[in-house]
Amino acid sequence: MTDRSRRSSASRSLGTSIHGTRDLPAKLAHYFIPDSGPSGRIGFVGDGAFDVAADGWEHSSFFAQKNLRSLLHDGLWEEFLSRPLAELPDVLSPDQTDRSWSASPAIAREVLRYAMLFVFGAVALGTVGVMVAGAWSLLAWP
Repeated sequence: MTDRSRRSSASRSLGTSIHGTRDLPAKLAHYFIPDSGPSGRIGFVGDGAFDVAADGWEHSSFFAQKNLRSLLHDGLWEEFLSRPLAELPDVLSPDQTDRSWSASPAIAREVLRYAMLFVFGAVALGTVGVMVAGAWSLLAWP
């Protein structure tokens, strides 16, 4: 195993998070996904976690061609995967985001989950109803 691949393996056992400051799905996730936490909003909490806030990035900004290139080649991911562990805190400059987070009240999350299920169920039933009515009218055609 080369020195670089050994460092890469050791680095990946840590955690790094690049979270967009305008990532709406990450902000709403804990309302709809049971037991989800704040990693998409404030990064990972704990020792060995390196979090970087991408100012102004939205949910899919990470996958834009120009952003992927800048992250992978001579960017944050290149640094994370190739630097010795001792240098990572200096290179990645830890995010200064407020780490305090608590889930919304359980009742609010449950009401929203059931409301979402109701809406999706109503749309699905409506779609099936329209399809059945259309098929019925074709069968009843003289």
